[in-house]
Parts: sequence; structure tokens; C-alpha cells
Amino acid sequence: MHSGDAVVSPRITAKLIEVAAPHLGVRRGPTRADEAFDELTAREREIFILIGRGETNGEIVTRLYLSESTVNAHVGRVLAKLDLRNRVEAVIRAYELGVVGQ
Repeated sequence: MHSGDAVVSPRITAKLIEVAAPHLGVRRGPTRADEAFDELTAREREIFILIGRGETNGEIVTRLYLSESTVNAHVGRVLAKLDLRNRVEAVIRAYELGVVGQ
């Protein structure tokens, strides 16, 4: 349980946030995060959207034909540029920005 693995799969987390967001005060639409999102490269945006949809790094590797280390590097840069601590925050931000859950 404490090995660093997610307790809930990323896909389930994304769906939970999509359903619960209106009740939790998560706001959709333009936010301060728009400027940071605009600073992402095209590939980083693609990775961010896939994270927001609940895809794991392994699924992103398969979908985009990238190496695991490349995906890990992109995920790290996305989280850093958007000032996010983890994938759950990334899913919430993707929902807030309206790039997923539509």
C-alpha cells in the first residue's frame, strides 16, 4: 500500500473528479493556469491531456510510441511547469482548463 503505487487507478481518479467536480467547487474555464498551459510545448500539452484523461505512463508510452523515460521526463516537466504536485492535481487542472471531460 505504501510502495508509491496509486490507491485508485488514474482512469478512475479522472472519472471521479469529472463527476464530483461540480460539487467540490472545481471551476471550469479560464484560470491563472492558462498562462502556464500556454507555455507547454505541443508534446507536453498532449501528455497533459492524456494524464487528464486518466492514462498511465505505460498507456501513454504505447499510444505515442515513446520510451518510458521520455514519458517520465515529459510528465515531470508538465507537473513542474504547471506547479502541480501529482497526477491527481493534473487531472483537476485539466478539468478546470476544459481540456478533458467534455
